[in-house]
Amino acid sequence: MQAAAVRPTLGAKPRSSRADELRRLGRRFFTREFWCFVVVGLICTVLYLLAYRFSRVSLPPLGANVLALACTAGPNFTANRILTFQVRSGSVLRQGGQDVVFYIVGMAASSLALATFLFVWASPPRPVEYMAALGSIGFSTVIRYVAMSNWVFPASLKRSLSAHK
Repeated sequence: MQAAAVRPTLGAKPRSSRADELRRLGRRFFTREFWCFVVVGLICTVLYLLAYRFSRVSLPPLGANVLALACTAGPNFTANRILTFQVRSGSVLRQGGQDVVFYIVGMAASSLALATFLFVWASPPRPVEYMAALGSIGFSTVIRYVAMSNWVFPASLKRSLSAHK
């Protein structure tokens, strides 16, 4: 009996190409840039949780979420620009404007995630609500990292990848 020939499917990439893509992705997530973004993010997350907790005294959950994200936007952008992506030149207005767009996208994503949680569980205990808020900003953080590394500071990404080849 003759073995059937393996026919490539349309749009399928050769195995070596997929392996190369996985290696590049792995290098991207194990760079100094990525881990610096994580550290800045953790610090800003602590600030977010404090702002969220204190604003919950007078605001509903979604209002507290928006206010807490707005309070951390400036420090987060500045720290990521200087420490994570090591950018000290270029148009701060252009970069800041792009960051604001992605912050708004992230804010919308996190507010939607939090609103969905609150729709499912109308009156959760405060610690559970804080955990839901924390999870919702995690989602927006992924969006912002991809956006910042690909569109706001793309030269930093190219520099980081070329250093690991």
